[in-house]
Amino acid sequence: MKPALYASVIWSGGANSSGSTGAGPSRAAENRTAENRREQRYVVDQPVQVFAPGAPECMCVAQIRDISAQGMQLMVDEPISFGPEIKIRWNNRDIRGRIRYSHKFDAHSYRVGVELHSSSEPLLVEILAHQSAELQRAKLLLNQQETLLSRHLSLLDLASEAVIVTSMDGAILLWNKGAEELYGWTREEALGHQVNHLFESRLPADIAAAGPAPRYHLRKNGDVVKVRSRSLVEADGTGRPQAILLVNSET
Repeated sequence: MKPALYASVIWSGGANSSGSTGAGPSRAAENRTAENRREQRYVVDQPVQVFAPGAPECMCVAQIRDISAQGMQLMVDEPISFGPEIKIRWNNRDIRGRIRYSHKFDAHSYRVGVELHSSSEPLLVEILAHQSAELQRAKLLLNQQETLLSRHLSLLDLASEAVIVTSMDGAILLWNKGAEELYGWTREEALGHQVNHLFESRLPADIAAAGPAPRYHLRKNGDVVKVRSRSLVEADGTGRPQAILLVNSET
């Protein structure tokens, strides 16, 4: 795991947006020390829960953005309304710390700097190892999906029809050998392009005016071909439309 590109994070001082006020001279001195801290920090992306110590009903969900042995940065959707003392729960482990700042990061999130009450190299190693294992599992899953897709594509290449899969906005995701033979566009030329830009939107005006039945498409060389087209909208597990499957054949 490589360290973050930035080797340090400025932890600004004073009252923070978590609601603590009245930072005295000693608090200001502590924060000036935090501002000058230089640490090797590691980028991670781990979900955590943040609690107010002694008040488990005060809780928010956050993501660890980066971490060192002495502190971490959290990303939250809304400013944390309690603190500055907090408890962070990661992987069934409770970590105590103190909010040093809470800044608006972008239009949808806030960045919260937390100083841990005790330096913890073992915790840092455990979090990095956990994330590394997650990344390895994700990589394995992607490799398995890529292999499965390659097998499916090999089978689809045996079909005589043009089999085309597009996103819901019409970008071509899959283009089999049958599509190459019917339209003249290679798979490399077709992938990522809008399906209408390849064979429908450029039809001659007299043919386009004929309407959707029968369906006419334009080949790469400019020839017009009459096709029979079937389509199916594919949905995910929640029923949300994800892609459109087209099966076209010359008539």
